[in-house]
Amino acid sequence: MQIRTQTLSRYAGIRGVRAVLLFLGMSVFLLACGDDDDKKSVGPLFTVVVDESYTVDGDNWIFVTDLSGDVLDTKSYAPGQTITFSSTNEADKVNVTIFQGHDTGNLKELSFRTYTNLDRGDSLKLSVTVVTPPTSSPGEATIEISNYSDADNVPSTLLFSNTQGWNNSATAGVLDAVVTLPKSPADVLVSGYRSGVPVYSWANALMADDVVEKDFTAFDAYPEQIKLDYPGVTSGSIVGYYPSNSTPYFFSNSSQLDQTTFKTNTPTLGYLDGFDHYQTYVFNQNDAGTVSYYKTGSVNTSIAIPAFTFSLTNGDIKNFAFNFSEEYTYFDAQWQYLEDTNWIHWNIESEPGQFSGVTSIPTEIRSLYPQLDFNKLEYFGCTLIKFLDGRKYQDAVPLTTSQTPDHSEYYNFNPTF
Repeated sequence: MQIRTQTLSRYAGIRGVRAVLLFLGMSVFLLACGDDDDKKSVGPLFTVVVDESYTVDGDNWIFVTDLSGDVLDTKSYAPGQTITFSSTNEADKVNVTIFQGHDTGNLKELSFRTYTNLDRGDSLKLSVTVVTPPTSSPGEATIEISNYSDADNVPSTLLFSNTQGWNNSATAGVLDAVVTLPKSPADVLVSGYRSGVPVYSWANALMADDVVEKDFTAFDAYPEQIKLDYPGVTSGSIVGYYPSNSTPYFFSNSSQLDQTTFKTNTPTLGYLDGFDHYQTYVFNQNDAGTVSYYKTGSVNTSIAIPAFTFSLTNGDIKNFAFNFSEEYTYFDAQWQYLEDTNWIHWNIESEPGQFSGVTSIPTEIRSLYPQLDFNKLEYFGCTLIKFLDGRKYQDAVPLTTSQTPDHSEYYNFNPTF
C-alpha cells in the first residue's frame, strides 16, 4: 500500500511537471503567434488609383520602398485599376516610385519619378487633366485694325480674347483679323503693345459675319500697369477670368514685344479691374539661374523676385545634398544618362531635410531592362518650389486627398548648374 501510494505520488508529480511544461510551451506559442499576428496586422502599405483616362504605353510599374531605399512591394499598373501595396515591414513612412518604359522616337525612354516621405496608408492618384472641347461656333467676324505698326514700322503682335481662335494678315499697315466666335453676340478683347506700352480695345457685341473697324493709335493704355524692373532679363503675363467662366482674357504678354525694337529686359504688364480672378506669371533670368513667380487670385502689384544662391555639395542620387539661401517647400531633382538608344531619367521630389536617396531597382524592372546601370545616373538639375499660400509638400503630391486651391501663389527656383 505504501509502495502504491509513493508510485501514485511520483506519477502525480510527473503529471504536474508535464502540465507546467505544457502550459509554458503553450504560452510561448501563443506569444509567438501574437507577435506574428501583430506583424501581419500592420495594414496596407500604400494604394494607387489609376484613372480610366490615364494614358500608358509600354511597361508600367510602381514600387514602394522604405526610407532607406529597400524595396517593400512592386506591382504593374493599367488604366482603371486600384493597386494596393502591402508589407510586413512596420515603416510608417515610405517612398513611392512610378516607372514607365516606352519608345520615344528612336529612343527607349525609361522614366522614374519618386515621391518621398509619404505616410503609410496614403493613396496616390494617377490622372490627366480633361480639357472640355469648345462648343460649336455660331460663325466668324472680322476686325480690321488700321495703323497697325509701331514707330519702327515693325507690327506689334495682337491677342484676341473670348474667341475660339483667329487668323490674321496685314497689308499696308492694316490688319485683317478673322475671329471664330464662341457665341453670338460676343465681346472680344484685343490687346497688344504700342511703342512698348500695353494697350487694349473692345470689339463689343460681335455677331457672325460682322466687320468692325479699329484704329490701333486709338487703343487705350491699360489703367493698371506693373513694371517688371529686376536685375537680369524679365518677362511676364497677366490673364483675367470672369466668375464661373473658364474663358481667359489675355491682357498683356511681354513676348508680344519680341519682334519689335521695344523689346526690353524690364517690360510693363497691363490689366483691367473688375474680373473675378487673375493669373499672373513673371519669369526672371540672372547669373544664379531663373526664378518663376505664379499667382492665381488677385493681382500682386508689388511682386518680389528674390536673389538666391545655390551650391551643390553632393550630386549622387543616393546622397544628394546642397546649400540654398532661400526657404523652400520641396524640391524636384533629376538625374539622367543617355547611352546608345537608351534614355534613362529619374526625378525625386522631397521636403527639406527629408531626402532619402534611391538605392535599388526592383528585380521585375531589372529583368525587363538589364541595360539599366544605376551608377551612370548623373545630376541634371533641380527645381526648388516655395509655396506662399500655406500649402505643404504633401499638397503638391498627387494624393487622392490633394486639391488645387482656387487661389495659389508660389515661386520656382531653377539654379544654374
